[in-house]
Amino acid sequence: MKLKERLKACSGRDEMCYSVLNDDWASHPTWASEDSGFVAHRKNVFEEGLHRIEEERHDYDFNIEANQKVIQLLEPIGQQILTMTPAELANFRMPANLGGSSPSIHKRILKKIYGPERGAEVAADLFKDPIAVLPTVLARLKQKDEEWRFTQVNKSKKKTSHFVTNGNLARMGQGLACADAGYVLEESRSYGNSCEGVR
Repeated sequence: MKLKERLKACSGRDEMCYSVLNDDWASHPTWASEDSGFVAHRKNVFEEGLHRIEEERHDYDFNIEANQKVIQLLEPIGQQILTMTPAELANFRMPANLGGSSPSIHKRILKKIYGPERGAEVAADLFKDPIAVLPTVLARLKQKDEEWRFTQVNKSKKKTSHFVTNGNLARMGQGLACADAGYVLEESRSYGNSCEGVR
């Protein structure tokens, strides 16, 4: 994992968590990859459900965090604009990257909120006419932040029960697969023993 990702603060960890949890590697299974050769295990329907739930949770967290960063960049600029004189307003130019370090976070969030084409236009307009566009964009970002957080909380309540159910069924499915394999093995042994008795 990138160093920046490893150094993010986590308030939920204690000493034991720091000693046993992995902060160095992130892996992604290659179940259907032709390069991997032998596939030891395929996900069942319930494991797919768990994966979908986790993926959706990650997407919400990722978008909320990025949106919050853009809001944090735009709010000081908005406050600065409110205190400017008309002469300063006439000469005002939006800072490169909105004063942040990344040229792409604000563009990605605007495309997520407004759509790919309209988002690119809004991002360009933010630099062409910041005095007119910034208040509207900032209000929309804050509105979207509230919507995403509300949806995340509501979906989290529902998905927790789905997560538990799918987790239990996934483990049960693995157990059934092992039991089936054991049953087939016992059947073949008993068939082999009965054949020996015939000789």
